[in-house]
Amino acid sequence: MMNKKQLELNELAELQGLTKEGVIVGLPEDVVSIYNDEAEEEKMTTAEFVENFVDDLSGIIELHEDGSITIQGEGLIVIDNSNLSGNDSLDWLGKNSNFKELFNDSVKAEELVEQIYDTYFN
Repeated sequence: MMNKKQLELNELAELQGLTKEGVIVGLPEDVVSIYNDEAEEEKMTTAEFVENFVDDLSGIIELHEDGSITIQGEGLIVIDNSNLSGNDSLDWLGKNSNFKELFNDSVKAEELVEQIYDTYFN
């Protein structure tokens, strides 16, 4: 069973410190919170914001008629807003991720992600 508080205080905080500019790593509930805040600033529903400004590469976000969003699944999600299109790229962070594009220290980040999944998600 995952102890989210422990994860946030330890490995996740360290991992977030390794990200390149424009990259955010978080848990599903973190991503929902980020997009809720951004949608509020844009005076949109969260679903509208996601439709307009997020390229959901893995079908992570489920949009609802009431304007809310949910994310099904466990793990780490990476938001990459460093591209020139202006849209966020959203994907699960894992073995197939391009760590060199996302992190300043890609080797350490990859090791941390593996450790996080082994400790909190298995």
